[in-house]
Amino acid sequence: MTERTIDELAAHTGTKSSTIRMYQHQGVLPGPEIRGRVGFYDDGHLARLDLIKRLQDRGYTLAAIKDLAASWESGRGLGSLLGLEQALAGGAGPGESLQLTFAEFIDRFPTVEMKAETFQRAVSLGLVEVLDDGVRVPDSRFLDIGAEIGHLGVPPEDLLDEWEHVVRATTDLAHRFRATFEARVWTPFVEAGMPASELDDVTRKLNRMQQLGQEIVAIALEQAIRAEADLALAETADELSTG
Repeated sequence: MTERTIDELAAHTGTKSSTIRMYQHQGVLPGPEIRGRVGFYDDGHLARLDLIKRLQDRGYTLAAIKDLAASWESGRGLGSLLGLEQALAGGAGPGESLQLTFAEFIDRFPTVEMKAETFQRAVSLGLVEVLDDGVRVPDSRFLDIGAEIGHLGVPPEDLLDEWEHVVRATTDLAHRFRATFEARVWTPFVEAGMPASELDDVTRKLNRMQQLGQEIVAIALEQAIRAEADLALAETADELSTG
């Protein structure tokens, strides 16, 4: 488990330190563990911040989020609750964020042209955030993968096209995952009054279902790509034999 000071947590999440303190004051974010004169935040706080952001993006007020958190915390251990929130946030959560100057960002794509409209499209898709003195990439994995694909000769605009297709497909898969989890695990848990004795088991099931779901998608995608590669080879062979 990674521990962070408030400034480190702010840098990692792109949230201002003052906002984190405000969340604590409003009662939507638990306080840190104090050792000496320094407060330390762990992965549970990171998951809560992610949950707050996602709920706010869907139009929920801090008051509503506070009521939800208070309801969950009533009669339950905070450690177990934050474990559930981390599972709801997607296990380990997003990769590390990265801040770069504009020049450093462009240097990541030396073999392709980064057009202004392509950059703005990446911003609109949430893959890049513009700062006063550069950019912030919320998940550096996108930058690493995009740069490597660029080295293979794929222009950034094509990569963004594929990203949008992937988002639509995986969103549909996520909806199906949610429906299954809610019907088989979550709804029975809520209808039973969310007993504290079952909280850890629900968290374990959610974590395991996420892991297995990712494995199934990876296997299915691998088989589909192999089938497409075989088809491409077969079509090429046909063209050569009739040419």
